[in-house]
Amino acid sequence: MNTRRYELTDFEWSIIAPLLPNKPR
Repeated sequence: MNTRRYELTDFEWSIIAPLLPNKPR
């Protein structure tokens, strides 16, 4: 498991993606 800055799983991204101030790639 790599704990970097915004390195999460697709599931987590699906939740935080819309919450982040900047859109993900």
